Amino acid sequence: MIGVLNDKFDALASQLVASPLVAAVPTVSSSIVNNQNMMTNNITINNFRCVDVSYIAHDIVAGMIKRGDLHASLQEMVQLVHYNPDHPENMNAYLADASHEQGLFFRSGKWQPKPRDDLARLVMFNAAQVMNEHNDEPYDREFTRRQTDTFDRFYTVIGYDRRPLVETIDTMTKNKRAMEDMHPALTAVAVAQGLVLVSRSSA
Repeated sequence: MIGVLNDKFDALASQLVASPLVAAVPTVSSSIVNNQNMMTNNITINNFRCVDVSYIAHDIVAGMIKRGDLHASLQEMVQLVHYNPDHPENMNAYLADASHEQGLFFRSGKWQPKPRDDLARLVMFNAAQVMNEHNDEPYDREFTRRQTDTFDRFYTVIGYDRRPLVETIDTMTKNKRAMEDMHPALTAVAVAQGLVLVSRSSA
């Protein structure tokens, strides 16, 4: 069952990433290294969907799964994966405001526009998949049947439930300033795309 769910998530994520709505934005930095990452602020930004989560220990994820509030756990994982100040290389999805219909994500060596809800779903799926990997073999034996079943049900409906999407959008916007501080070139792209209407100095 979990294998089927993973296939479904991967297929949907691939469709969202490859959406024709994604168009290249003007390059605002000459610091592009290659098609997988970009060096800015001495940080090599990972291509979206190519984040390194090896720093997230199993006991941390297990604690999230065992906790009763999986919605809160999911947002904690979103923060750990995409907005962890100790791992700015994974800070590659940006949303300036929940009211904006478009955000930015890092792909093929540049920041590219993406519809807000599609981008938030991708961020949410990345976090959910990390949790699911730690709920599957060989770790599954440490969870009770109830904990496993509860998480599996949560994981099954996450793509159709509006609540985790809204909560992910909220987590993304709360990290707006941290994203801009960490990746200076991002602000210029956001301004060019009309996502940031005022300069940082006048905000």
